[in-house]
Amino acid sequence: MDGTMIDWVWNPAKQLRQKGWLAAEKKLFMQLTGKPFPVSGLPSHEDILQYERRAIDRCWARMRDTRDRTNPDFILWLSANNLDDPTITNSRLLTECNLVMNESPNRKLFLAGKRRVGKQTRMIQNAVGWAEHNAKEFLSDPQNRDLDLYGFAEPRDNSLPLPVTECLAKPVEAFSGKDRLSANDRNIAALAQFYTGLSLDAVLP
Repeated sequence: MDGTMIDWVWNPAKQLRQKGWLAAEKKLFMQLTGKPFPVSGLPSHEDILQYERRAIDRCWARMRDTRDRTNPDFILWLSANNLDDPTITNSRLLTECNLVMNESPNRKLFLAGKRRVGKQTRMIQNAVGWAEHNAKEFLSDPQNRDLDLYGFAEPRDNSLPLPVTECLAKPVEAFSGKDRLSANDRNIAALAQFYTGLSLDAVLP
C-alpha cells in the first residue's frame, strides 16, 4: 500500500456522554490532563477541550509513529468535515499529515485548513459525496479550478456510478433528480466534463 485515508478523527459527540463518561475515558482524562475527574461528573468546557485536543494528538502520534517505523514513505491522508474545529486547530494532526481534505462543500473550511496545515501538506477539496455539494457551481468559480479535487459517491446496487459516456453525453442540469444518488450523478458529471476539458454545459456529438 502507498497510503491510506484517515476518515474523521474526532472525540465522542456530546450526546453520547449525556449518561456519563465511560470509566476508560475518565481514566484517560486524568492521564492526559493531569487533573482528577470532577466529582460532579462533568469537566469544565476548557478542560474538555484540553482533553479532546490531547486525545487527538495521542491518536495521531500512534498512527504517525507506526507509519514511521514500518514505511516512512507511506502517505497519511486526513478527511475532515470541519477543519475549523477547535479540537484540531494548530494540531500536529494537521501540520504533520501528508494530505488533508476538506470534505465539506464550505470553502471557508478549506481556507481554514489551508491556514493550519504544514508546509509539506497537500490540501484537497471534496466536490462529490454530500447532497449539499454543487460541483458545477464550485468549478465555475475560477479561483477553485487549480485545487486538487476529490469525490466519493453512495454506491448503487451494483456498486458502480454511471458510465463516463453518460456523464459526458448531456448538460449537468439534465441530471435533475432531487435524491442523494441524483446529486452524486450531477456532481460526478460536472467533474467528468471539467477534467475532459469540456464546457460544463457541453454535449458530446
